[in-house]
Amino acid sequence: MKIGILITSALKPNRTGVEEYSYQVVRHMLALPEAKEHVFFLYGAEAENFQFSISNFQHENVKIFIRPYRLFWTQRVLPSLIRETKPDIFFSPGGTLPLRWNALGVPAVVMVHGVEWERYPSGYSWPTRAHFRFVTQHVLNNVRGIITPSQHTKEGLAQFFGYSKNVAVIPHGVFTLGRSGRPMNGGGPDRWNILFLGRKDKRKNIAGMYEAFRMLAAENLFFQFFLVGPQGNDPFRPSFINECKARLRNPVGYVSEEQKEEYLRNADIFLFPSFDEGFGMPILEAQARGIPVVCSEFLREVAGEGALYCDPQNPQSIADALAKLMKDEGLYRRISVAALANASSFAWQKSALKTLDFLFNI
Repeated sequence: MKIGILITSALKPNRTGVEEYSYQVVRHMLALPEAKEHVFFLYGAEAENFQFSISNFQHENVKIFIRPYRLFWTQRVLPSLIRETKPDIFFSPGGTLPLRWNALGVPAVVMVHGVEWERYPSGYSWPTRAHFRFVTQHVLNNVRGIITPSQHTKEGLAQFFGYSKNVAVIPHGVFTLGRSGRPMNGGGPDRWNILFLGRKDKRKNIAGMYEAFRMLAAENLFFQFFLVGPQGNDPFRPSFINECKARLRNPVGYVSEEQKEEYLRNADIFLFPSFDEGFGMPILEAQARGIPVVCSEFLREVAGEGALYCDPQNPQSIADALAKLMKDEGLYRRISVAALANASSFAWQKSALKTLDFLFNI
């Protein structure tokens, strides 16, 4: 089979959720023994430092088509590459398709990462919601099959778009490393390091986290909070630092893989009380290092037994879950062991194999 894959999102040097998924699932798919039975055409727009990324996709049965970036690249350049190569099926891990896809006559499979803008509309502007809705509806109107990273997202497609046919739930993967963070420290002064990793968007519930921290501070529980990730649509309020004094660290922007590992290595608890997610990849990144997680109840299919769950609408619920881990050593250690066990059940190789099978059999 000739399989065409859009890899533009995988070539970006500063990868976050969608980009990281695209990079990992394609890279692992090409490395599968089963991949040798197929020919792959990879299409991408030239990005900064893309040569380094391209080297990770080079295999005997892979042909790479990189074209200079230009405005509306997906609409103007990608269709010509599809006509030139004539794949039997096309896969878009980044979630987009050219507008006139049907004219190309190639069946498509697209990863729909989430419908957060529908479940939490107040976290997005009206134009942004309209754009995401249009793109998603266009994809659903033109695909042979859909992949989602979670049952939660699959249910969202049915709820908001009435779409349920040929949908495969294929979770993301993670590299399981073992416990690299510090052991439970007993709550000594400034020793509880609480970490958040992710884009600073309104749906991430940053304000709710800070409300919870005020409650923890009132209980004289000692902690430091590290808010790490690219700036999103929720501007940080410096007043939060003043209210909790030295316990809240200045927000950190996008970090390299080495810097991210340093934050994870020193984390005691990972906090992720989001209002909505398509999957929640940072949860697995923390659990893969044995770090207990506090996250929203709807993320149970990802976090499993390796987390305590909270109501993201209720800061007291967030504070209570954090306090349980900080006060109960036995609970902390049980959740730490369960976190590592849960992460070990998610693997990029498994995700890649299921994706290849879906592309072949759809």
